[in-house]
Amino acid sequence: MPNIYYGDGSTIRQIKGIYYGDGSTIRTIKQIWYGDGSTPRLVYQAYTPMSGSASSVSGSTTSGNVNQFIGAGSISVSNGLPPYTYLTSFVSGTTFALSAQTTNAPQFVRSGNPGPGLVTGNYQCVVTDATLATITFPFTVTDNRA
Repeated sequence: MPNIYYGDGSTIRQIKGIYYGDGSTIRTIKQIWYGDGSTPRLVYQAYTPMSGSASSVSGSTTSGNVNQFIGAGSISVSNGLPPYTYLTSFVSGTTFALSAQTTNAPQFVRSGNPGPGLVTGNYQCVVTDATLATITFPFTVTDNRA
């Protein structure tokens, strides 16, 4: 979706919203189209910025076993302008094997055969909507290996 600007050439400002009403009742215009009827083109799409959450992942694996599934994350997004793209990545702490990192349910595996103990890794999921707006959700992955 293109950005729409106004100004006199020396000062340009971005239009953040378009409204109509009589002063006592104001409504947001959701879309503006142009064209000759046979080829309409969307020039403005109002939307609420993305929001949402990410749930942490916690599991218990057993010493002596390799490559055990810990769990899947859950990224929940609302608003913005779908479709959304997801990219989960490692930030710090313990690294876990990561799959389905471009979905809203990344999966984590404790790889190798480490000894017992509690370990935590910090991850983030960057969600991008159709307007290329992004939002980042941090979350933790914890394994308590017995």
